[in-house]
Amino acid sequence: MKLLLKLIFWLLLLSSSQNLKAEFQKVLLKNENQSLIDLCGNQNLREILLTVNLGDVKISDSLLSYEFIIQYDTSKVRFQRALTLNTLASFFDIDNSTVSNSEARIYGSGGQLNNLFKPVAGSRPLIAFLGNFIGNCGDSTNISMYKIEMNNEFKIKYDTTNPSNTITIYGDVFEKNERNLKLSSFDTVSILFDTVISREIVLGSQIDNSMNNIELSFEYDKSLLSITDFISNGKSKLEVDTIIENSLGCVVRLSRKSKVKFDDTLAFKMKSIQNKENESKIEVKLLNLDKCSCITGSNNLLSSVTHKKKSVSSVEIENENDVINYQIFDYYGRNIVTIENLGDIQNLTKGLYFIKVNYSNQNSLILKKIIN
Repeated sequence: MKLLLKLIFWLLLLSSSQNLKAEFQKVLLKNENQSLIDLCGNQNLREILLTVNLGDVKISDSLLSYEFIIQYDTSKVRFQRALTLNTLASFFDIDNSTVSNSEARIYGSGGQLNNLFKPVAGSRPLIAFLGNFIGNCGDSTNISMYKIEMNNEFKIKYDTTNPSNTITIYGDVFEKNERNLKLSSFDTVSILFDTVISREIVLGSQIDNSMNNIELSFEYDKSLLSITDFISNGKSKLEVDTIIENSLGCVVRLSRKSKVKFDDTLAFKMKSIQNKENESKIEVKLLNLDKCSCITGSNNLLSSVTHKKKSVSSVEIENENDVINYQIFDYYGRNIVTIENLGDIQNLTKGLYFIKVNYSNQNSLILKKIIN
């Protein structure tokens, strides 16, 4: 008999313990915007709308007052004010919820004063708070419910140790097509052996960004071609810092001082170093992609080079480094084009031409050239 009574006692105790545990529910903190914050573009995307959610509160639960404390890191998040519109807090006679960034805490409290026997009920959030994520790319921060208490008559009990009482906000940069760095240049070019020609690459960005350092890889056949003298355009915000030669070609390190969207140009010279007909490629790639700069991607640039053999009848120019430009005249003496690189005469149609070589010392030289 005693054994049976002990068994009944323990069964009742176990049932009471289970019912006690069942009374505890979780308070849900939620960012109604998104927990992953896009740090580029519209600053409104950094907004945090923090809500405190009690679940479905019924009249019979007797919710008459509340008090809570939320903690956060002010180096990553700053809150401005409480929002009661469309929340349960709007039905209370008193709401004294405040934000204290100096203490890194939100103090929430409210209750019935004139309607002491009129409980608040509903499935809306208890209250909301408006803030901003101020952290950097790659940062994360926690917002936690430190304490929550209701009036003694309230039938629902909350477990503040539940993980749902903490949310984590992440700062990141979303990948979008308009955030790509666009590289553009020539598709094809012809170059005569032992001739130097200049070309340009345009680097374009459609959005404001903080990409202050750019590394471009130039890959080409070094047995056929040499690339030298990288120069930023006079109107460009680019500056050439260093050029590093490697087995595949070279790497050019550039710097930018502006953070606005841009179309910058980078000029370079190339020279054909093998006297035979051939084809080669120049591939340009962005090496140091850092999406935290708001540049999240880039295209590879591929250009074709046609190498032309230099014949005995090719034009030989003395003191070529002192040449300003070349004026090309046709058989009738008409000035049809002025060029800076003699290799560009290969693009002329067949015929007889006269080339006026203009030197920096104001001297000039007239040569005859037949293009077959």
